[in-house]
Amino acid sequence: MSVDPVDAISRAVLYEGYALYPYRPSALKNRRRWMLGGLYPRAWAEGQGERWCSRTECLLVGGEAAARVRFLHGEEEREVVGAGPFEFPGIRGEVAFAVTALADGGTRVTVEVRNLTDLAVTAGRDEAGSRCLWSAQVILRARGGRFVSLADPPESLREAAAACRNEGMWPALVAPDAVLSAPVILQDYPRVAPESPGDLFDATEIDEILSLRILTLTEEEKRQAREADGRVRALLDRVEALGVEGLRALHGAIRRPKPGDKVRLRPRERADIMDLALAGKVATVVAVEVDFDDRTHLAVTVDDDPGQDLGRAGLPGHRFYFGVHEVEPL
Repeated sequence: MSVDPVDAISRAVLYEGYALYPYRPSALKNRRRWMLGGLYPRAWAEGQGERWCSRTECLLVGGEAAARVRFLHGEEEREVVGAGPFEFPGIRGEVAFAVTALADGGTRVTVEVRNLTDLAVTAGRDEAGSRCLWSAQVILRARGGRFVSLADPPESLREAAAACRNEGMWPALVAPDAVLSAPVILQDYPRVAPESPGDLFDATEIDEILSLRILTLTEEEKRQAREADGRVRALLDRVEALGVEGLRALHGAIRRPKPGDKVRLRPRERADIMDLALAGKVATVVAVEVDFDDRTHLAVTVDDDPGQDLGRAGLPGHRFYFGVHEVEPL
């Protein structure tokens, strides 16, 4: 069963920093949570110089957008659908949603996530952490339209993209109709490597290195970690079950499309009108070519082009060229 890439990336980011190697709670760095993007209760945060509200702004062309908010509260994953106030045991907040039509085309979508939990400024940090919205993120979906990359917007929307104000969040395209805005910088169209057997939580670590380190833990360290947290227990069990072949698969992979491969087109840089018309379409690589500047280009034919056979024969108008970084392997 295929996994929704938006959901896969969202959950991977959500748990970054949830628990750190060596995972036992007695380790100094595990005595306090180090997750990204915590939103603390407003009064406490304003008194302590912490963040209580995040802001996401991005651009939508056509259609309309809907928002979901995800965060961790303690060890519980929470989700809020749509705008308005929300409340869970021990915390309350609100999601504000607004759209603004732009003169140069498109719509600016704004989402704010606010922690309005009552907590005195004199409260301790541990108590504030127990009422924090950890790793709060916004998932935006478009209906009948597409989002614009803020990292590489079309020329007509470049000024509007530069004017978007994001606070504590970084919106990235996960699909033409989906944006993940999270408290970590992601490039457009991020993916979880298929070789990865699961989350390791210890932010930015390399799977192979960390898995090998986990195998060096003493039995006592593993016992402490397993008894402290169910997610960590599952992590340890998964790593121990990898075996030689599973570890070898983590050593790395080179992914370069070859003739016959299916790809999805993701034009970037100074894309022209034809590139934008082809954005998101499924294509077949028919050739890999290198120019005089030693840059690699992929010649592709578009699968729903009635003249695809002409493109395979090399006729212009049915064969298109994209950089390796402008396609998503399927």
